[in-house]
Amino acid sequence: MLEGNSKLTASESAAEVGAFGTAGWLVQVFSGPIAILIDAVSFLFSAFFIGRINKMENSPAPKGERIGIIREAQEGIRTILDNRFLRATIVSECLNHFAFGMFGAAFGLYVIRVLNFQPGVLGMIYAVGGVSSLVGAVFASRAASRLGIGPSMVAGLAFIGASMLLVPLAPGGAVLAAAFLVAQQLGDGGFIVYSINEVSLRQTITPDRLLGRVNAAFEICAHGVLLLGILAGGGLGETLGLRGTLTLASVAMLLAALWLAASPVRGLRASPAEPAEHPAPPLPEAGPVI
Repeated sequence: MLEGNSKLTASESAAEVGAFGTAGWLVQVFSGPIAILIDAVSFLFSAFFIGRINKMENSPAPKGERIGIIREAQEGIRTILDNRFLRATIVSECLNHFAFGMFGAAFGLYVIRVLNFQPGVLGMIYAVGGVSSLVGAVFASRAASRLGIGPSMVAGLAFIGASMLLVPLAPGGAVLAAAFLVAQQLGDGGFIVYSINEVSLRQTITPDRLLGRVNAAFEICAHGVLLLGILAGGGLGETLGLRGTLTLASVAMLLAALWLAASPVRGLRASPAEPAEHPAPPLPEAGPVI
C-alpha cells in the first residue's frame, strides 16, 4: 500500500515539475487570462483520458441496505473518534492545511511585491518544488522502513515547516532571495513523505467498508480549515504584514509537527495490522454529531 501510494504521488510530482515551469512563462508571455484558458482546455484532455479507463467496479450496496448519508457520515466520524491514530492525524491534517492556507494567501503577493520576482522566474522556482516532491515520493517508503512510519510523518512536517520559515527570512537581493525560495521549495519533499505515510496509515487501519466515509471526513475537515487559513492569511496580511503572516503560517506548520510528535503516532514503527471487517455498530436514531 505504501509503495502504491508512493508511485501515484511520484507520477503527480513529475507532472508538477513541468506544469509550474510552463505556467510561469505562459503568464509572462501571453498574460494571465490566456494562461488560465490553456489550463482550462487541459482539463478536457484529462476528462478524455479518464473516460478511457476500463475498470469493472463493484456494484453499490442495494438500496435497501443503505443507511442514509447522514448516518453514514456519523459512522465515518465515529470511526475516527474511536481510533487514537485517526484522531491524532485528523488534527494534524487540519493544522497543516490551515498553515498552507495562510501561507498561500500571502506568498504570491510577498514574492511579487516585496521580492520583485517575475512570473517566469517564479514558475522555475516552483518547478524545484515538483522535483523535491518527486524525490520525496520515491523515498517515502524508504524513510518509513528506516525511521518508522510515525517518525517519518513527524520529520516530514517539521521539515516543511522549517523550510517555510526561509521565505519571510529571504533578503531583498535577487540572487539571495532566489536561493532562499529554492531552499524553501526543497521542503516540499518532506511534506510528501508525511502525506504518503499518513494516507497509507489511514488506509491500513480503516476497514474497507468505512474507508470512503473516513476519507470524506478527513477531506471536509482539512479543506474547510484550509479555507479558514486563507481568510486568516488575507486578514493578517493587512494587519501583521506579509512577512509576519508568512512567519505565523510557518509556526502553525511546526505546531502540526509538534502535535504529531506528542501523539501515539510518533511511536509507530510500522502500520498496525489491517483491521478485520465487522458489522457496522448501531447508530443513534437522531441527534446532532458535534
